[in-house]
Amino acid sequence: MLLRLLSLQKFIGRRKLYDGLPAPFGADLRALGPIHACTCGCTMFNIMAAFEDYDIAWWHLDGTCANCGNLVTIPCPVDNPDGPQANGY
Repeated sequence: MLLRLLSLQKFIGRRKLYDGLPAPFGADLRALGPIHACTCGCTMFNIMAAFEDYDIAWWHLDGTCANCGNLVTIPCPVDNPDGPQANGY
């Protein structure tokens, strides 16, 4: 009995099940600069971050609002109007 493995040519016309991140569906608010609250009032954002020793080592400054999907620029401690030391960092 011979078994034949599927070749890649049979899957060329099919749609990929996972193409990476979903396409953004909100407005692009990155021109407003770093904001700590979206225009919809939400203060929770989806970001990419890296951890070292259970602490955030770095993060991307582009993110999306968890509520409406708007593209925003994420603030960092330097963007605090009272200075970076106001947060205790």
